[in-house]
Amino acid sequence: MAVADKSLIARRFNRAFVSYDQQAQVQRIMNDKLIDLLSPLGQLRFQHILEVGCGTGLLTRRLLAHIEAERWTINDLCNMEKWIANLFPMANYCFCCGDAEEIRFSEKFDLIASGATVQWFEQPERFLKKCVKCLTDNGLILLSSFAPSTLYEIKSITNIGLNYPMLEDWRKWLDRDFDILHLDQQHICINFQSPIAVLKHLKQTGVTGVRQEYWGKHQLQQFIQQYQQKYTTRYGEVHLTYSPIFILARKRTIYEG
Repeated sequence: MAVADKSLIARRFNRAFVSYDQQAQVQRIMNDKLIDLLSPLGQLRFQHILEVGCGTGLLTRRLLAHIEAERWTINDLCNMEKWIANLFPMANYCFCCGDAEEIRFSEKFDLIASGATVQWFEQPERFLKKCVKCLTDNGLILLSSFAPSTLYEIKSITNIGLNYPMLEDWRKWLDRDFDILHLDQQHICINFQSPIAVLKHLKQTGVTGVRQEYWGKHQLQQFIQQYQQKYTTRYGEVHLTYSPIFILARKRTIYEG
């Protein structure tokens, strides 16, 4: 398995962002789940929110519809500001373009949210430590990522895929500095008419940023044949699996007295 090529991610997402919202049904389900996790806390008003990896603003819209904040800092690897600006008529936001693993955020936030982004990070454990430094006392993180079984159909045929952390990795990393309010893993299986439709879906959501790969006609035919042999449903479709991980945690504050 490979690590993400962030320059490739940026290029492919830039090409895919027009089709992303239509194709990203799994990400929409994941965003709804994140909002559902926040709601029972009764804490729907914040001073300053950081969203990491806003993309076309799918999670941004859901957050704006359900919570209030005096200020927002919105981040993405790609320059998505023209997409995001229309969501903030009060202009109470700033857009920060760049790699969230490398950016130095100088301000403090009482909520850091990210939908389906941290799986691209080279060092997610280090990112959590960064969150600790950026959060106010008792600040929250609200994240979704993916587990290793995500897109296992593609990996089994091509041997191409990301090194996704396991659920227990996240638990271990979080336990050091956070009180875990929610941590679980789910499985979402979606069906497509053909293996070609699967490839089109992946291309149109920009989630193929592992390495540059060119297939000839023979390789493509082999992929189609193997996918149909292994993953055809009883109704003649083929399936693709996502295994999202959901995280809600509060920064642990140690009082000395």
